[in-house]
Order: sequence, then C-alpha cells, then structure tokens
Amino acid sequence: MSSPNILLILVDQHRYDCVGADGRQPWEDLPPAWPHAFELFLDALNGQAAPLVTAREAAVRSEVMEAFYRGAHTQSWVALR
Repeated sequence: MSSPNILLILVDQHRYDCVGADGRQPWEDLPPAWPHAFELFLDALNGQAAPLVTAREAAVRSEVMEAFYRGAHTQSWVALR
C-alpha cells in the first residue's frame, strides 16, 4: 500500500480586512461551541454519536506536525514517514 500524497497549503498573505475582521464590529454569528473533548469521549462510550478522531488519523496528524517541525529546523522539504 502506497502512502497518500498530501499537499498542505498555508497562506499568510490575507489581510485582516479581507474577511471583515477590522475590529470595528464584533462577530456575533459564531458557530455554537463544541462540548469538551472528555464529554465527547463519554458520549462515545455511552453509544451516542460523537465526532471522534480515530487512532490512525491522530497518528497521521502527529506525523504531519512532526514533519513541520523537522522542515522548520532544517529549513528544507521533508518527506512524511
């Protein structure tokens, strides 16, 4: 099984006023807050539907972050293991 090719694009060129966050008016149409992670875990234990991250997905996310750190440390492109 081959590893999937993942392209992650991070941009920092968006100006604050492009999204309307100029500080003049507060954002009031925010989405509802999610429950605490432990509450989601307990819901999953009780058989309720809970949007939990699988162990495989958590491992992949961890590897991606470690690759970010390796790339920043060496100032070069790195491959995911």
